[in-house]
Amino acid sequence: MTETRTRYEEFSDGRVAQKKQRVAVFEFENGKTAFYDFDSEQYRSPIRKNTLKIRGVRGEIIDDTVYWLDKNNKALREKIKIFARTVDRDDSNINFRHVEEIEKITFGDEILYEAPFGLCGLTDDETAIAVLMKQTAEYSRGEAETPYPIWDALQDSYMAIMMQESEGKGMKVESRRQNEHT
Repeated sequence: MTETRTRYEEFSDGRVAQKKQRVAVFEFENGKTAFYDFDSEQYRSPIRKNTLKIRGVRGEIIDDTVYWLDKNNKALREKIKIFARTVDRDDSNINFRHVEEIEKITFGDEILYEAPFGLCGLTDDETAIAVLMKQTAEYSRGEAETPYPIWDALQDSYMAIMMQESEGKGMKVESRRQNEHT
C-alpha cells in the first residue's frame, strides 16, 4: 500500500510498503455474524475510507445512510446527518493540525448525539476518552454504573486473542463466551 500518514508524519513521495491487513468473520451462537476488515494504513490515511455496515432483518445502515421497511413494508432511505466543524490548531503533528469536531448527529428530526462538552476543539477520539474519564470518575464516587464493565473488557480482549490465534493457525477457531461465572 502507498503510505500516506503515520501517527507523527505525512508522506507525499509515493512510497509503497507492506502493510498488515486483518480480515475476520465472527459467527455467534445467536446466528448473528460480524465481519472485521482493517489494515494498519487505514487508521490515519486520507485515501482509505472507514466503512460501517450493519444489516438487520428489515433494513441496513451503510455508512451514513439508513435503508429500511416501514410498518407498511414500504422501502425508505434517509441519511444520518453529521454537523461538524474544522478546528485549526497550532500543532506540528499533521494529525492534529486540522481536526474535525462533531457538533451533533441527527436522523430525521431526532438528535442522536450532541458534543457532551460543547464545542471545545476535541477530536472524536479525545471526546471518547474524556467521556470515559468523566463516567469513570462518576463511577468511582458511587454516582453511576461502571461505564465499561471488566467482564466486557475481558470479553473484547478474548475475542482479539482468538482472532490472532485464528490468523496464526490459518484456520477457524472456536470459542465460547467468557463471563464472570467461569
